[in-house]
Parts: sequence; C-alpha cells; structure tokens
Amino acid sequence: MPLTYREGARRLQFVTGHDSRGALPELDWTAFADPTATTAVYMPRRRLPEFVDKAVAAGLPDGTPVVAICNATRPNEKIISGTASTICRLLAEGDPNGPLLILIGEAFRRTRRVVPEGLSEALPSYPRALMLGSLISGVVPGG
Repeated sequence: MPLTYREGARRLQFVTGHDSRGALPELDWTAFADPTATTAVYMPRRRLPEFVDKAVAAGLPDGTPVVAICNATRPNEKIISGTASTICRLLAEGDPNGPLLILIGEAFRRTRRVVPEGLSEALPSYPRALMLGSLISGVVPGG
C-alpha cells in the first residue's frame, strides 16, 4: 500500500491518536485537509470519531479515502477501507480489536491493493501483512 505517489500525495505526516491523558492531541487540523498529504494516525480507537469530525470541520472532504488496519503485521490483521464519512461506522460494524492504525489520504484512492469498502477477512497472505507492517512500524514479526 503506497503512502505517497508522485502525481499528488507528496507529503506524509504521522500523528498520535491521543495525548498522555487520553484526550485528542492539539494538532494543526488544517494540515489534514491538504490533498497532497497522507496521514498516519497511531492508536486512535477511542478518539477516532472526534478526530474525523475535527479534520472534516477543518476542510478534509467527507469522501477522502481512509484505511483502518487492525493488528498490523499479526496473523489476525484486518483491514477496513472506507472514507472520512464512513470509517467510524464501518469500524463499529466490523468490531475489530487490537491495535489500530488509520491511514488517510488520496494515495489510497489510487492503489489497487486497498480492499473494497468494508471489513476484509483476516489476510491469508502473511507476507503482505509483513510488508505493510514492516514498512509502517519498522518491526519484522519473528525477526
């Protein structure tokens, strides 16, 4: 899953899903509305609806692609694909557990590897999970 592409997504930003108190962190919300940016949000499970609301209020289009990866790099990895307006509902319906990584941006509209909207089954291709997780986390399972 590419996080950038030369024709549009030229900037990658990493943010935390909550601060040390568990509250939504203070962020430059207009940065999330930049169509040339891809955003990775780490561990936002409890604050995701508030996060999405603030990003949309700052100008992020409702139709912006969003990918949720639950249990990245693990054999029970699941991917939920949606948009800024659907991802919270899809996560609630899919009820995945474990660590959550959210990826936001136009880069995910252009990749062929993103699953159709909704919840994927646990990925049968562990090497794909390994590649994605290693790219994002820098950790190689079993390594």
